[in-house]
Amino acid sequence: MLRPEQIELRVRQRLDRAKAGDHVEDSSIELKDQWPDPIKTARRLAAHANAARLEPIIWVIGAKDDGTVSGAAKEDLASIWPAVEAEFEDRFAPELLRSDLIAYDSASVLAVTWVTNRPPYVVKRSDYFEVPWRDGTRVRSAKRHELLRMLTSTVTLPSCEPFGLEIALLHNGAWRIDVNAEVVPLRKDTVLLRRGATLRVFVDGTELGKRKGTVVAIADGASDNDVRHTSGGVDIVGPALLDFFGEFDPSGSLREITRVRIAATFRVARSDTPLAIAAQFGYRVTGEPIEDPPRGRSFEPLDKHVEASPANSNE
Repeated sequence: MLRPEQIELRVRQRLDRAKAGDHVEDSSIELKDQWPDPIKTARRLAAHANAARLEPIIWVIGAKDDGTVSGAAKEDLASIWPAVEAEFEDRFAPELLRSDLIAYDSASVLAVTWVTNRPPYVVKRSDYFEVPWRDGTRVRSAKRHELLRMLTSTVTLPSCEPFGLEIALLHNGAWRIDVNAEVVPLRKDTVLLRRGATLRVFVDGTELGKRKGTVVAIADGASDNDVRHTSGGVDIVGPALLDFFGEFDPSGSLREITRVRIAATFRVARSDTPLAIAAQFGYRVTGEPIEDPPRGRSFEPLDKHVEASPANSNE
């Protein structure tokens, strides 16, 4: 489940991207300048929750899709929520997990997080009931195959915390970039990470490119059976240490690197939503002498977050 600091970091990074001109709304997050009326809010919330495939969703109230912040207050949610909930069949709405005021650009936005683990969510219309569906940023009625997807067993994306990065100089002159993370499946799901991860790397602001990386995992719990490598990928049942890496053409001197930013995407079996990781790393000062020329360098996370987002994310 998302922790408060993860929510805040995710919101801040999305607002930063929106201000830079990126489109940031997807299956996990939506920006609203203000609350729509209760009927429109209920229909859009139901559509978002139905399409989220059991993952939490966040609405950021008080922010436009260009990152401009107008501000919001917790009282706004308290005043509108009873009327929104009344628009759902039998008042069966997504569970409100938490609401957080987040200071940004001399104002505050309200980040509202909902749990979506009991679809389908049905709303009242004038003379009928509807199962809404989010299609991009558009809302429409769900189609038959989408109803089947809602009712079919799916896997919840695991929590994933990056904790280290290393760059090694290979004999062929390329850089091998290794990212280390801890993965913990949720809801006792078995998570199958498909072979290969897409790894995008920026070194001190310069993009090195995007590569198909290799994924290796070892058990981090009491049982070695928590991880199993198969022909289809890596089966993870319990806590595991994940290493994913790729080779990149070098950019500048390895000795001079101070920051590395990565964006990685993993395909997960039985999930339409990939596992996406974005993190920024700073040089880890060890006090040990550096080889001349250096053969490798270690970095530690400055910030990190995990989100369910489309594979074409601009992170």
